[in-house]
Amino acid sequence: MKTLKTYAFDWPGLALLIAAILATSSFGIWFAGYRLINKFPIRVEGGSILSYDPVLGFVALPNSATKRFDRPDHPENGGYDLYADRLSARVSAAGEQTPDKVDVLFIGDSVTYGAGVQNAQTYANIVPRLLGAVGVNLAFPSYGTTLSLLMLRRNLNLRPRLVVYSILTDHLRRNVLPCADFYYTFCMDQAYVTTGPKIHPPWTNGVRRLKTQIMYETRGLDPFTWFVHGIDVVIGRVLFGYSLQYSVQYALHKTEDTKAREIGLDYLLGEMATAAKSINAKLIVVFIPILGETSTPAAITKVVQGRRGIDFLDLTKLFQQQGRAVTEMYIPNDGHLSVMGHALVADAIADHVR
Repeated sequence: MKTLKTYAFDWPGLALLIAAILATSSFGIWFAGYRLINKFPIRVEGGSILSYDPVLGFVALPNSATKRFDRPDHPENGGYDLYADRLSARVSAAGEQTPDKVDVLFIGDSVTYGAGVQNAQTYANIVPRLLGAVGVNLAFPSYGTTLSLLMLRRNLNLRPRLVVYSILTDHLRRNVLPCADFYYTFCMDQAYVTTGPKIHPPWTNGVRRLKTQIMYETRGLDPFTWFVHGIDVVIGRVLFGYSLQYSVQYALHKTEDTKAREIGLDYLLGEMATAAKSINAKLIVVFIPILGETSTPAAITKVVQGRRGIDFLDLTKLFQQQGRAVTEMYIPNDGHLSVMGHALVADAIADHVR
């Protein structure tokens, strides 16, 4: 009769295998999720101004207050204040709130928001003063037409008589990207327009990803959070790469990139005009050229001029008329409007409305 042999389980070998797997995966997460990510280039005091939004992707944190410091050569290198009210609108002081009824509602990106200058110096703040009206600034950095439209829809109860949307050339691109341009090379998820066309909600919580990354850079993370966040950053990097590829795929549906983006813009502006009309408000689309831009993109001109219910104000010629002084309209080495640039735009919009 044969006796059964017994084998002792190789616990040390298993432990060694697990350790090797953890070490390899940890190194991969560190390299792809941390080592390849550049540090956040902006210094802020007072906490984040960002809040996750399941519809838009991100908005200004309601009732927040912070101070932002840009590069040492920035004119506002002493910092400038960023305050938001209950609606995520930019205001001039902590605790200040937008009234329940306004006359002029501004939507757009960081140019309208006023990156680089104090709120009182932005054209969104100056225009209502020039008109003797009450205004609200619902623009935010990295927004395009898609997020501007969604912000307008959310605040129609303010019943403005005038809606001002300031469009830049880059909005054509931003509108179709699932990931916003936001310093890091991982996805800062946002709503985007798809072929159809229709608006698609954000994929994931990019704000949590960004805030955790900043926490890692400033205070560090516990081992478990470090591991989980590293995996999330890797996922965010994949989504970011797919976002760029998606833009190409979107374009291929209509053969050429400009045509696809034009279709998306036409849909979004049509919805914006409909939203304004629903509250009997006038919609003005203002084109603001970036430094060095000497002509308005044909796609924007074609879409805006072909849409009923939209008043188009093109500021390209106005900026060209500044001659050599045009550079003074922008913050050096930044590209956003300077205090002089905001004043120029404010006068142009106010004169147009009058």
